[in-house]
Amino acid sequence: MKDIKTIFSVILLLLFSMCRKEIDTGFIKSNQWIYQEGFKIGEGSYINFKKSTLFKINHDTILYKDVPRAVVIKLNKNVNEMVVRSMDGSEEGTYTNTDEFRK
Repeated sequence: MKDIKTIFSVILLLLFSMCRKEIDTGFIKSNQWIYQEGFKIGEGSYINFKKSTLFKINHDTILYKDVPRAVVIKLNKNVNEMVVRSMDGSEEGTYTNTDEFRK
Protein backbone atom coordinates (compact mmCIF):
# COMPACT_ATOMS: atom_id res chain seq x y z
CA MET A 1 0.00 0.00 0.00
CA LYS A 2 2.87 2.35 0.81
CA ASP A 3 4.40 1.73 -2.63
CA ILE A 4 1.13 2.65 -4.35
CA LYS A 5 1.00 5.97 -2.48
CA THR A 6 4.60 6.73 -3.42
CA ILE A 7 4.00 5.91 -7.09
CA PHE A 8 0.80 7.98 -7.09
CA SER A 9 2.64 10.93 -5.52
CA VAL A 10 5.43 10.75 -8.11
CA ILE A 11 2.91 10.64 -10.95
CA LEU A 12 1.06 13.67 -9.58
CA LEU A 13 4.31 15.58 -9.21
CA LEU A 14 5.33 14.77 -12.79
CA LEU A 15 1.92 15.79 -14.14
CA PHE A 16 2.04 19.07 -12.23
CA SER A 17 5.52 19.90 -13.47
CA MET A 18 4.57 19.12 -17.08
CA CYS A 19 1.45 21.30 -16.91
CA ARG A 20 3.25 24.33 -15.52
CA LYS A 21 3.86 26.81 -18.31
CA GLU A 22 7.15 28.65 -18.38
CA ILE A 23 6.94 32.44 -18.47
CA ASP A 24 8.75 34.07 -21.42
CA THR A 25 10.98 36.41 -19.42
CA GLY A 26 12.76 37.51 -22.60
CA PHE A 27 9.50 38.95 -23.92
CA ILE A 28 8.80 40.62 -20.59
CA LYS A 29 12.30 42.14 -20.37
CA SER A 30 12.27 43.42 -23.94
CA ASN A 31 9.10 45.47 -23.53
CA GLN A 32 7.88 48.41 -21.49
CA TRP A 33 4.76 47.77 -19.38
CA ILE A 34 2.13 50.24 -18.21
CA TYR A 35 0.00 49.73 -15.12
CA GLN A 36 -3.71 49.12 -15.76
CA GLU A 37 -5.41 47.99 -12.55
CA GLY A 38 -5.10 46.12 -9.26
CA PHE A 39 -1.79 45.48 -7.53
CA LYS A 40 0.98 47.95 -8.40
CA ILE A 41 4.56 46.65 -8.27
CA GLY A 42 6.40 49.95 -7.91
CA GLU A 43 5.66 53.60 -7.32
CA GLY A 44 5.23 54.72 -10.94
CA SER A 45 2.96 53.57 -13.74
CA TYR A 46 5.66 52.03 -15.97
CA ILE A 47 7.91 49.00 -15.74
CA ASN A 48 10.98 48.96 -17.94
CA PHE A 49 13.59 46.27 -17.34
CA LYS A 50 16.05 47.58 -19.95
CA LYS A 51 16.22 51.25 -18.96
CA SER A 52 15.67 51.05 -15.22
CA THR A 53 17.70 49.57 -12.40
CA LEU A 54 14.63 49.63 -10.16
CA PHE A 55 13.01 46.58 -11.80
CA LYS A 56 14.47 43.11 -12.31
CA ILE A 57 12.94 39.77 -13.17
CA ASN A 58 14.20 36.42 -11.94
CA HIS A 59 12.32 33.47 -13.48
CA ASP A 60 8.70 34.49 -12.82
CA THR A 61 9.40 36.88 -9.92
CA ILE A 62 9.55 40.65 -10.41
CA LEU A 63 11.79 42.57 -8.02
CA TYR A 64 11.47 46.26 -7.24
CA LYS A 65 14.56 47.82 -5.66
CA ASP A 66 15.94 44.27 -5.28
CA VAL A 67 12.93 43.18 -3.18
CA PRO A 68 10.57 40.49 -4.56
CA ARG A 69 7.21 42.22 -5.11
CA ALA A 70 5.19 40.05 -7.51
CA VAL A 71 4.99 36.81 -9.45
CA VAL A 72 3.93 36.75 -13.10
CA ILE A 73 0.96 34.40 -13.23
CA LYS A 74 -0.19 35.04 -16.80
CA LEU A 75 1.43 36.43 -19.92
CA ASN A 76 -0.72 36.86 -23.01
CA LYS A 77 1.43 37.98 -25.93
CA ASN A 78 -1.56 38.16 -28.28
CA VAL A 79 -3.12 41.05 -26.38
CA ASN A 80 0.13 42.26 -24.77
CA GLU A 81 -1.09 41.68 -21.22
CA MET A 82 0.75 40.56 -18.10
CA VAL A 83 -1.03 39.60 -14.88
CA VAL A 84 0.94 39.57 -11.63
CA ARG A 85 0.17 38.44 -8.10
CA SER A 86 1.59 40.03 -4.96
CA MET A 87 4.10 37.92 -3.05
CA ASP A 88 1.61 37.27 -0.25
CA GLY A 89 -0.95 36.15 -2.84
CA SER A 90 -3.60 38.62 -1.69
CA GLU A 91 -3.74 40.88 -4.77
CA GLU A 92 -3.48 40.69 -8.55
CA GLY A 93 -2.56 43.43 -10.98
CA THR A 94 -2.64 43.90 -14.73
CA TYR A 95 -0.03 45.54 -16.93
CA THR A 96 -0.19 46.14 -20.68
CA ASN A 97 2.76 46.19 -23.04
CA THR A 98 3.05 49.74 -24.42
CA ASP A 99 3.27 48.26 -27.96
CA GLU A 100 -0.46 47.62 -27.63
CA PHE A 101 -1.05 51.39 -27.75
CA ARG A 102 1.01 51.83 -30.93
CA LYS A 103 -1.25 49.62 -33.05
